[in-house]
Amino acid sequence: MNNKSANKTLIFVLAGIFLSGCASHAPVYAASFDCNKASTKIEKMICSNPELSKLDDELGKVYLKMIKDVGGKYKNELLIRRLQKGWLFFYRRKCEDAQCLKDVYQKRIKDLRYILSYEFETPKVIYPPYPNIWDFKPPARDSRTRGTWFSSYRMENGSFLIYYGKPKGKVGSRMFFEGGQSVDPESMSVATYKLKGFFRYKSSIELSNQATISIKNLDTRIVLRCPQHLNNYYEIKYADGSTKRKSLIYFLEKPSEVTLNDRCVYTDEKNSYYAKVETMYGKILPLNDGGFLLEDSRHGIIFRFDSNFNTKSKLLGTRFVIVDTDKLTQLGINKFEEMNYKKMHDKVFQFAEKYREGRF
Repeated sequence: MNNKSANKTLIFVLAGIFLSGCASHAPVYAASFDCNKASTKIEKMICSNPELSKLDDELGKVYLKMIKDVGGKYKNELLIRRLQKGWLFFYRRKCEDAQCLKDVYQKRIKDLRYILSYEFETPKVIYPPYPNIWDFKPPARDSRTRGTWFSSYRMENGSFLIYYGKPKGKVGSRMFFEGGQSVDPESMSVATYKLKGFFRYKSSIELSNQATISIKNLDTRIVLRCPQHLNNYYEIKYADGSTKRKSLIYFLEKPSEVTLNDRCVYTDEKNSYYAKVETMYGKILPLNDGGFLLEDSRHGIIFRFDSNFNTKSKLLGTRFVIVDTDKLTQLGINKFEEMNYKKMHDKVFQFAEKYREGRF
């Protein structure tokens, strides 16, 4: 590779496979795990098939070289090991026969060898300023599907690499900026910038402009067995001492049944009702310009906001609205001792509809 590739980026791998040595005396074909302890259908197929066993050995050697050459040099070994389960779970685990295993192993080995042959270079694009990209919704995501997930990794240049998927579906990946570059998940390799860190959920994050944003709940009672889908809000405290409290009201793609638990001590309601809206909450990813990304895995969407809690997302005013939390409390949403949850939901829905229609 020559100097013309100066703008190319570090190639990273989605999922490795942790492989240990196989006992040499075992009366089965060699494999990168102990065939005497093979318990799953896939492990037994590998151990009983000389071609698959050879491929498994080959993959083990390539993977260990990945750990040493890529993981060591770029300090990404933890990420390689963290994502190794992805390949096992989403690809190898789904094979039902030897031919499928042969195909996924050969493709995996080919991808890892390509990565090892790549010449890693530092990207030229450094953020901010950020491009005009304000949201991302992965394809085919139901608004209330349980078990969906995002994993977010911050790049040294200020961008983010987003992995997404479902436990029983395929995993995908996307660079949030860089023109919204998407990557074929089946290639199992993702062009990214050098990783700076993995972001875990925190209830409070300091932004780059010294402001602090926190995820809060209007219901501060110890007993939280009552419906909570309208109580989440965000509070930003700025360096000058000023504060903003905002609620993000999301319009569900289809109504969702809310069951009133009989242990919700402050209501005599016994039935369920169907919610049409709920407040959003999720992981906060700080950007280098004082803004942030909001990773809402519940609804399968990531939104971008500036330092003043504004967004240019095309979904604003259609799929969600931003309202002052104090206006919600004026509706009585925090008066839990006298709450009728169905009536309160209907009141909040009508309130949000006025925002959506521009009547506020």
